[in-house]
Amino acid sequence: MKTLHIVLVVLCLSTTANAVMFNGSYYEAIFTGNLSWHEAKSLVPDGWHLATSTSQAENEFIASILPKPFGQFWLGGIWDKKWSWETKEQWAYEHFHPDHEDPVLRSYLAAAPVRQSYLAVESLGGKGYWWSYDDLSCNNYVAGYVIESPVPEPTTLILLGVGLIGIGWVKRKKVI
Repeated sequence: MKTLHIVLVVLCLSTTANAVMFNGSYYEAIFTGNLSWHEAKSLVPDGWHLATSTSQAENEFIASILPKPFGQFWLGGIWDKKWSWETKEQWAYEHFHPDHEDPVLRSYLAAAPVRQSYLAVESLGGKGYWWSYDDLSCNNYVAGYVIESPVPEPTTLILLGVGLIGIGWVKRKKVI
Protein backbone atom coordinates (compact mmCIF):
# COMPACT_ATOMS: atom_id res chain seq x y z
CA MET A 1 0.00 0.00 0.00
CA LYS A 2 2.88 2.35 0.78
CA THR A 3 4.26 1.74 -2.72
CA LEU A 4 0.91 2.73 -4.22
CA HIS A 5 1.13 6.03 -2.33
CA ILE A 6 4.61 6.61 -3.74
CA VAL A 7 3.38 5.93 -7.28
CA LEU A 8 0.50 8.37 -6.83
CA VAL A 9 2.84 11.06 -5.47
CA VAL A 10 5.21 10.61 -8.43
CA LEU A 11 2.32 10.89 -10.89
CA CYS A 12 0.97 14.00 -9.19
CA LEU A 13 4.39 15.64 -9.27
CA SER A 14 4.73 15.01 -13.00
CA THR A 15 2.18 17.75 -13.82
CA THR A 16 1.96 21.33 -12.64
CA ALA A 17 -0.90 22.53 -10.46
CA ASN A 18 -3.07 24.18 -13.13
CA ALA A 19 -2.33 21.98 -16.13
CA VAL A 20 -5.23 21.08 -18.40
CA MET A 21 -5.27 18.03 -20.66
CA PHE A 22 -6.03 18.19 -24.39
CA ASN A 23 -5.39 15.63 -27.11
CA GLY A 24 -2.69 13.64 -25.30
CA SER A 25 -0.80 16.53 -23.67
CA TYR A 26 -1.02 18.73 -20.58
CA TYR A 27 -1.00 22.51 -21.13
CA GLU A 28 -0.64 25.43 -18.78
CA ALA A 29 -0.62 29.19 -19.40
CA ILE A 30 1.73 30.91 -16.95
CA PHE A 31 1.26 34.64 -16.33
CA THR A 32 4.55 36.30 -15.46
CA GLY A 33 4.35 39.84 -16.74
CA ASN A 34 6.86 41.05 -19.32
CA LEU A 35 9.64 38.66 -20.22
CA SER A 36 11.58 37.62 -23.29
CA TRP A 37 11.20 34.31 -25.12
CA HIS A 38 14.58 33.14 -23.80
CA GLU A 39 13.59 34.06 -20.23
CA ALA A 40 10.33 32.11 -20.65
CA LYS A 41 12.21 29.12 -22.08
CA SER A 42 14.58 29.12 -19.10
CA LEU A 43 11.58 28.88 -16.71
CA VAL A 44 10.03 25.80 -18.36
CA PRO A 45 10.11 22.81 -15.94
CA ASP A 46 11.88 19.55 -16.85
CA GLY A 47 9.70 17.29 -19.00
CA TRP A 48 7.83 20.29 -20.44
CA HIS A 49 8.45 22.59 -23.42
CA LEU A 50 6.98 25.80 -24.77
CA ALA A 51 3.70 24.76 -26.37
CA THR A 52 3.27 24.01 -30.04
CA SER A 53 0.07 24.60 -31.96
CA THR A 54 -0.24 22.22 -34.88
CA SER A 55 -3.97 22.41 -35.65
CA GLN A 56 -6.90 24.80 -35.44
CA ALA A 57 -8.47 22.77 -32.60
CA GLU A 58 -5.24 22.86 -30.58
CA ASN A 59 -4.81 26.57 -31.25
CA GLU A 60 -8.37 27.35 -30.09
CA PHE A 61 -7.81 25.20 -26.99
CA ILE A 62 -4.63 27.12 -26.13
CA ALA A 63 -6.48 30.42 -26.64
CA SER A 64 -9.21 29.20 -24.24
CA ILE A 65 -6.75 28.65 -21.36
CA LEU A 66 -5.06 32.06 -21.63
CA PRO A 67 -5.81 34.43 -18.75
CA LYS A 68 -7.86 37.31 -20.11
CA PRO A 69 -7.29 40.19 -20.87
CA PHE A 70 -3.59 39.98 -20.11
CA GLY A 71 -2.05 40.04 -23.60
CA GLN A 72 0.09 37.60 -25.46
CA PHE A 73 1.90 34.44 -24.35
CA TRP A 74 5.01 32.83 -25.80
CA LEU A 75 4.76 29.56 -27.74
CA GLY A 76 7.63 27.37 -28.98
CA GLY A 77 7.81 28.85 -32.51
CA ILE A 78 11.11 30.22 -33.84
CA TRP A 79 11.72 32.25 -37.01
CA ASP A 80 15.16 31.76 -38.53
CA LYS A 81 14.58 32.30 -42.26
CA LYS A 82 11.50 30.07 -41.85
CA TRP A 83 9.16 29.14 -38.99
CA SER A 84 9.83 25.99 -36.99
CA TRP A 85 8.88 24.53 -33.60
CA GLU A 86 11.60 24.18 -30.97
CA THR A 87 10.44 20.56 -30.53
CA LYS A 88 11.16 19.84 -34.23
CA GLU A 89 7.48 19.01 -34.84
CA GLN A 90 6.33 19.71 -38.39
CA TRP A 91 5.22 23.30 -39.06
CA ALA A 92 1.94 22.52 -40.84
CA TYR A 93 -0.52 25.06 -39.39
CA GLU A 94 -0.43 28.79 -38.71
CA HIS A 95 -2.89 31.40 -37.56
CA PHE A 96 -1.28 34.82 -37.66
CA HIS A 97 -3.33 37.91 -36.83
CA PRO A 98 -4.71 39.45 -40.07
CA ASP A 99 -2.56 42.57 -39.53
CA HIS A 100 0.49 40.34 -39.21
CA GLU A 101 -0.12 38.71 -42.59
CA ASP A 102 0.65 42.01 -44.28
CA PRO A 103 2.97 41.24 -47.25
CA VAL A 104 5.30 44.09 -46.25
CA LEU A 105 5.76 42.57 -42.78
CA ARG A 106 6.26 39.09 -44.27
CA SER A 107 8.91 40.40 -46.67
CA TYR A 108 10.61 42.23 -43.78
CA LEU A 109 10.82 38.98 -41.80
CA ALA A 110 12.09 37.09 -44.84
CA ALA A 111 14.72 39.74 -45.62
CA ALA A 112 16.08 39.99 -42.07
CA PRO A 113 19.24 37.85 -42.23
CA VAL A 114 20.24 38.12 -38.57
CA ARG A 115 16.97 38.90 -36.84
CA GLN A 116 15.46 35.93 -35.05
CA SER A 117 11.82 36.10 -34.00
CA TYR A 118 9.66 34.05 -31.67
CA LEU A 119 5.98 33.20 -31.64
CA ALA A 120 3.39 34.57 -29.20
CA VAL A 121 -0.34 33.80 -29.08
CA GLU A 122 -3.19 36.10 -28.05
CA SER A 123 -6.82 35.23 -27.44
CA LEU A 124 -9.10 37.57 -29.35
CA GLY A 125 -12.74 36.50 -29.48
CA GLY A 126 -11.81 32.90 -28.62
CA LYS A 127 -9.36 32.62 -31.50
CA GLY A 128 -5.66 32.29 -30.87
CA TYR A 129 -4.03 34.87 -33.13
CA TRP A 130 -0.27 34.66 -33.53
CA TRP A 131 2.28 37.47 -33.44
CA SER A 132 6.06 37.39 -33.73
CA TYR A 133 8.63 39.42 -31.83
CA ASP A 134 12.33 39.47 -31.33
CA ASP A 135 13.53 39.36 -27.74
CA LEU A 136 14.06 43.13 -27.66
CA SER A 137 10.67 44.42 -28.88
CA CYS A 138 8.39 42.10 -26.90
CA ASN A 139 8.27 43.67 -23.46
CA ASN A 140 5.14 45.74 -23.94
CA TYR A 141 3.05 42.90 -25.30
CA VAL A 142 4.02 39.47 -23.94
CA ALA A 143 2.60 38.63 -20.51
CA GLY A 144 3.68 35.01 -20.03
CA TYR A 145 4.12 31.69 -21.76
CA VAL A 146 2.28 28.44 -22.45
CA ILE A 147 3.91 25.09 -21.64
CA GLU A 148 3.07 21.59 -22.83
CA SER A 149 3.97 18.08 -21.67
CA PRO A 150 2.89 14.75 -23.12
CA VAL A 151 0.64 12.58 -20.96
CA PRO A 152 2.57 9.43 -19.95
CA GLU A 153 1.49 6.33 -21.87
CA PRO A 154 -0.15 3.53 -19.85
CA THR A 155 2.83 1.23 -20.53
CA THR A 156 5.20 3.79 -19.02
CA LEU A 157 3.02 4.06 -15.92
CA ILE A 158 2.85 0.27 -15.57
CA LEU A 159 6.65 -0.02 -15.83
CA LEU A 160 7.07 2.73 -13.27
CA GLY A 161 4.63 1.01 -10.91
CA VAL A 162 6.31 -2.40 -11.30
CA GLY A 163 9.71 -0.85 -10.68
CA LEU A 164 8.54 0.90 -7.52
CA ILE A 165 6.87 -2.27 -6.26
CA GLY A 166 10.10 -4.16 -6.91
CA ILE A 167 12.13 -1.60 -4.98
CA GLY A 168 9.67 -1.80 -2.08
CA TRP A 169 9.79 -5.61 -2.12
CA VAL A 170 13.62 -5.66 -2.07
CA LYS A 171 13.74 -3.17 0.80
CA ARG A 172 11.15 -5.19 2.71
CA LYS A 173 13.21 -8.38 2.27
CA LYS A 174 16.31 -6.60 3.65
CA VAL A 175 14.40 -5.55 6.80
CA ILE A 176 13.21 -9.10 7.53
